[in-house]
Amino acid sequence: MKKAFTLNIALVILLNLLIKPFYIFGVDRTVQNVLGPDVYGGYYAALLSFVYLFQIINDFGIQNYTAQHISKHPKLLAKYFPQFLTLKGVLALFYLVAVTIGGIAFGFRGVLIPIILMLAFNQIIISYLFYLRANIAAIGRYRTDSILSVLDKAWMILICGICLWGLPHRIHFTIYWFIGAQTASLLLTVLVALFVLWPHLRGLKFRISKPTLMVILKQSLPYALVLFLSTIYTRMDSVMIKRMLPDGDYQAGVYAAAFRLLETANMFAYLFAALLLPMFARMFRERKPIRGLFELSVGILWSGGIGLTLMVMLFRQEIMTLLYTHATPYWGQLLGMLMLGFAASAISYILGALLLAKGEVRRVNYLYLTGALLNVALNLWWIPQWKAYGAARATFLTQILMMTGGFYLVIRYVLREVPGRLILRMLLMALLAMGWYWSKDFWYEMVDYNLYITLGATALFLLLVAAILGFIPRVRDLREEEEEE
Repeated sequence: MKKAFTLNIALVILLNLLIKPFYIFGVDRTVQNVLGPDVYGGYYAALLSFVYLFQIINDFGIQNYTAQHISKHPKLLAKYFPQFLTLKGVLALFYLVAVTIGGIAFGFRGVLIPIILMLAFNQIIISYLFYLRANIAAIGRYRTDSILSVLDKAWMILICGICLWGLPHRIHFTIYWFIGAQTASLLLTVLVALFVLWPHLRGLKFRISKPTLMVILKQSLPYALVLFLSTIYTRMDSVMIKRMLPDGDYQAGVYAAAFRLLETANMFAYLFAALLLPMFARMFRERKPIRGLFELSVGILWSGGIGLTLMVMLFRQEIMTLLYTHATPYWGQLLGMLMLGFAASAISYILGALLLAKGEVRRVNYLYLTGALLNVALNLWWIPQWKAYGAARATFLTQILMMTGGFYLVIRYVLREVPGRLILRMLLMALLAMGWYWSKDFWYEMVDYNLYITLGATALFLLLVAAILGFIPRVRDLREEEEEE
């Protein structure tokens, strides 16, 4: 399984490096520059975070439940598929109603309500797409799932590229065009996913069984809580910034600009978890040891996370100035604070996937509830004082707590032993990266702050540290499956 994971995650990373950065920094960034931080932040980023808060109704944990359950029982795919489609259709209607009522109750009026409904409709399509992908991964089609993970963004690049650069009236580009392009891209990707999955649905009969639906709802409820609580501590900040501050639209736009880079990095961590969850579930079903795969994935993601954090911290101001026409030094400070918690956030994805695959959903919910309460409390305290920077501080501390708590649960209920060498190597790499950053003034003078020399030296330093600490897997170790100790 280690070899399968390494090959597939390499494919995932390659595809995402080819597609998603171009979308994020080419298309999405251009849209914000064209619309301005106030419009993008107040009419898109904050509203998108708002509709995310109701995602528990839309998905109800079905994606994670499917990845965990169908991986252990692949023959149930054809039986459960029509039940899930029906259930998701009903949930989608409730979701639209809840988003509309919630938006009005929250004080959104006028043109904001149609935008909220458009964003909510896109979330429904995304939910269907994630469900289809969860089934594809659950039956072992990991490479196909990897391709589907970037296909919607590839469509977005094509459609928005035409709208932004191919049409003569780019100045009239509106937020409605952007959301509409997302709708078209997602629908096209869903059709491709259905085409891929259809041969595996032989004998499919659309007979709706009320008892089966009730069983699915009952079993999915804990996974729905996981989704809801994780959404609270990752998405509530933008909404609170918009509603709590006099200049909430601008601050939400600045926060969205910095958060976009964190979210881009988190995409890779999420892809790790999405690939690992069905793998872990299958290994538990087959009673195979999981420690080797767990430590391999943690090592790769931790070294990459620490490396990316160090790079961003060194060049945070240059990055924001390069990407955004409205950037100020404050934007760079915000980016740096947000990225400090990225490595911890990335590892939390793997820890969560392992715990869910093991069936420890209740304990995951307790952990996420703690994180959600802490994040909201810190935002209420710090946003009035430091505005968007206060929300970034709250995010950083919450991610550290989530990783620490996740490690505790994994050690106690899954591994049953402390992976001392792994934790020691993780701490050592973090300390070495901090030392490199703190000594930057010394070697900046040595190279006269040459950007390319600094970038190259830092990359070489990170590669050497990761190799010495054993975070880079050796080809020899991947030629055959590892027998865990």
